[in-house]
Amino acid sequence: MDNSSEYPSLSCDQLSADLESAEGLVEKVEGASLPLQARGALLSREECVILLDNMWTFARIELDVDWGNEEARRLKAAVAELRSRLEAASQALLAFLRQADEKTIEALLEEPGVGPYRFWVERLRKCAAESLPLAEERLAAILSTLRRRELD
Repeated sequence: MDNSSEYPSLSCDQLSADLESAEGLVEKVEGASLPLQARGALLSREECVILLDNMWTFARIELDVDWGNEEARRLKAAVAELRSRLEAASQALLAFLRQADEKTIEALLEEPGVGPYRFWVERLRKCAAESLPLAEERLAAILSTLRRRELD
């Protein structure tokens, strides 16, 4: 199977750059001061999700071709670690988006670049009653990530 349209190889510069970018985006979400940096945290989170999904898919396809590919295993492990960190760091942002007053959310959704996430934010807010407190959401995110690692 030829995956070179995504990344030329597991050791290419673009893959390394994407992994480094994802690390930086996770750090932005981890360090975000809410509500002041809600826009930045939301946009960083969404950009990071796309990068991680692309790298995860690439690693999985490489492993489908050769299950013993150690480079692909290392990439998959690195992406899984970043996903876990992003999921845990996102819990404060998600709690803020669920709990903030309508005026604050509307102001956030009017900021540049945030409009495309309106449906997602509104859906998140509608499901707020089904959410756990922040500490329990973080724990659930960590446990979910650990369970996914077991299955992969």
